[in-house]
Amino acid sequence: MSEERMNILRMLEEGKISAKEAAELIEALGEGSEEEPRGSPKAKWLRVRVTCGDEEKVKVNLPLSLAKMAWKFVPDAARQKLHLHGVDLDIENLDEIMEEVQRHGTFKLVDVVSDNGEKVEVFVE
Repeated sequence: MSEERMNILRMLEEGKISAKEAAELIEALGEGSEEEPRGSPKAKWLRVRVTCGDEEKVKVNLPLSLAKMAWKFVPDAARQKLHLHGVDLDIENLDEIMEEVQRHGTFKLVDVVSDNGEKVEVFVE
């Protein structure tokens, strides 16, 4: 629990503020607090699936904590294909991107179907 929240609870306990005032102060801390909102677990995995029809060609499950390091090993051809589909992940911005990805929990990041029927999905959960 953040120090600000503890101070508010101490003031409430000492009778310096009412429960309503304490609730308002805690609410005012909002996004500036150090805690993650309840009910929004951080994503932990980057999952990549490449399929052609019903055949699964590639299945990769990577902890997000290792994703930045792994991005360095993605072939240039794959990066160019992602770029063609509007996905640009600069290594310089990757820290910010990874933080946002973790914060949003489970969602699909990339969903591409090629002309030959191959499907590439990248999602986090």
